[in-house]
Amino acid sequence: MKKKILFVSHDANRAGAQVQLLRLLTLLKEKTSIPFEILLKYDGVLRPEFEQLAPTYVWHQHEAKPTGLLKKVYKKITHKPLIKRLQDKQFGLIISNTLTNGGLLAELKPLHCPVISYVHELGHHLEMYTNESELQSTLQLTDFYMVCANIAADYLIHEYQIPAKKTRWLPSILPNIKPELLENPISVKQRFGILSTNFVVGGIGTADLRKGIDYFVELAS
Repeated sequence: MKKKILFVSHDANRAGAQVQLLRLLTLLKEKTSIPFEILLKYDGVLRPEFEQLAPTYVWHQHEAKPTGLLKKVYKKITHKPLIKRLQDKQFGLIISNTLTNGGLLAELKPLHCPVISYVHELGHHLEMYTNESELQSTLQLTDFYMVCANIAADYLIHEYQIPAKKTRWLPSILPNIKPELLENPISVKQRFGILSTNFVVGGIGTADLRKGIDYFVELAS
């Protein structure tokens, strides 16, 4: 019997890495017989879509992080039973969809699985969404790295001395977009009261420096 893979996402929000993971898991289910289940560090609007693909668990049931005595009680009533359930599944591999899951990977050590981390982040993103302690935990617990672009591999190699042979490029898997669902540019302009002769500059992604919002404003200007 094939051992299952446990895919770990930092949350189920509608953002690039999470949507990419959904697409990857959809292809795995459609094209292979590889068994897998899903663990979300935090909940999010995409959870029903994950649940359609495989059994899905949520590590933190609430967005707020409990502290002090409340944290100890919370872990006792939620995490220990969940760890036991995951141990019973006898997973053979953990694939974590981010470098920011270091704390959670440490909690999953009782599963005794090798870990692959799929890297989408560079320095600025890591500064925003994790801390040095959790990042070091990820680096210590990861056995192999998949990267969405070669620049991510270069970052690991030069910043954290990860051997190049421990990285492999797996290109981003974007959702299929049906041409008939794309709105005509003229109708878009009409909907927003833009003159048909005007040139339109568009952007996509989270509104932070990683996505070049400073360049976007300069270009639009």
